[in-house]
Amino acid sequence: MALNIHRLLAESGATSADVALAAGVAKDTMRRAERGEGVLLDSLDRIASGLQVWAWVLLRPDALLVPCTGFAPPSKTTLALRLRQWVREDEARSMKLLQRLSGVTQPTLYRLLNPRLGASLATLARVAAAIGCAPWQLLVPISNLGDSEILIF
Repeated sequence: MALNIHRLLAESGATSADVALAAGVAKDTMRRAERGEGVLLDSLDRIASGLQVWAWVLLRPDALLVPCTGFAPPSKTTLALRLRQWVREDEARSMKLLQRLSGVTQPTLYRLLNPRLGASLATLARVAAAIGCAPWQLLVPISNLGDSEILIF
């Protein structure tokens, strides 16, 4: 994430303060993201908007950093849909299994299923590792699936 943010800032000529202001996030939040430290998905969405890319692009290590076009739902909405999809695609899967595999508590997992509630990048990383995918893959809107590399389940 940090590398992608630095690349986008360099390409645009904007400062982190400019992006923070445009994104509506605190400068400290922007600095944490620039250092690759944890931010909430809401903040990631805002920072991505300020940089004019989709949030998942910031997390993808090999991302082509091109401006986003079209609508992208909030990352936490996509995450909730992807987790439900993961459970539905195999009857042996459940949120209880995901809890055991990820070490994330059941109340926190259910928070991920409720798009009105927040989630951290650290929790996203733990859940992604348990599922066997990269964190960015859980944030790609299902409508954007065309690239077989993005199909994760």
